[in-house]
Amino acid sequence: MRTGDSVGIATYRNRINGNLPEGLSPEATAAASDSIDGALAAAANLPDALGEQLVSAAQAAFSGGLNMAAVVSAVVAGLAAIIVATRLHHVRPAGEAQQPAQEAHAS
Repeated sequence: MRTGDSVGIATYRNRINGNLPEGLSPEATAAASDSIDGALAAAANLPDALGEQLVSAAQAAFSGGLNMAAVVSAVVAGLAAIIVATRLHHVRPAGEAQQPAQEAHAS
């Protein structure tokens, strides 16, 4: 599992557990806390108003998890770019390393 995935899942679970509607069964609570698929499946078996509240909470938690995963991934990519730019700036491409030696023999 990638870091962004782990962060997204942890964010989803944190947000959904804080926003679950009152009146859910323990099974529905467990399913909703596990994944958005579980929340949507549980919501289909609930009365209309309660199911809509669960779907809304799950969608908000999923969006929050997705956004957090995107931010973490962007930060990691940015740090990798900085490391590459500062640590590998002296490394020449493979084709350039051969050119000076070939030019010396031609002279």
